[in-house]
Amino acid sequence: MGTATDWATVYTSNASTCGVRTDGTLWCWGFNGYGQLGTGDITDRLTPTQIGTATDWATVSTTSFSTCATRNDGTLWCWGYNPDGNLGTGDTTYRLTPTQVGTATDWTTVDTGGVAASTCGDVVSNERYSLRRGRYVHHTVLRAGKHVPSLDVLLADDNKTDLSPRF
Repeated sequence: MGTATDWATVYTSNASTCGVRTDGTLWCWGFNGYGQLGTGDITDRLTPTQIGTATDWATVSTTSFSTCATRNDGTLWCWGYNPDGNLGTGDTTYRLTPTQVGTATDWTTVDTGGVAASTCGDVVSNERYSLRRGRYVHHTVLRAGKHVPSLDVLLADDNKTDLSPRF
C-alpha cells in the first residue's frame, strides 16, 4: 500500500480498506459514500489517508458501509452508516468521523464481520457483544486458542448502547 512497510494490521471489505500502522496511526481508503472512512466527508479516497491525529489505535474492522476500531486504552470507536443503530452510539445518526461508543475501557477487538448492519466486539472477559438493536446474534469467541460458542445477546429495546448479555 503505497511505499509504507510498517502496517501492523489491515482489514478490507469489498469497498474500503483500513489499517493501523506500527506507530498507532489509523489509515483508510476506498469507497466513502457513508463516511465509513472517517475523514469527515463522503469523498472516496484512492490512497491511504490518515484518520485524525491519534497514535493509539489498536485494531480496526470495516464493512462497505461502516468502520469500528479499538484504541490501546480499551475504548471502542465507530463511524459511517448507522440506520439501525449498528454503530452502538445510541442513535441512528451517520458518523463521518470516529465516535466513541459508550465509556467502557475493556474492548480488546472489534469485528464488523463484513456485514453492513451489525458490529460485534470482545471485551476483556471474553464475552462478545452485538451493537445492533433488537436482534439476537450468536457469536463465537476465541478462548484458549479455540473458537467456542458464546452467549446470545440482545440489546434492550431502543437502548442501543446497553451491551449487557440477555438470556
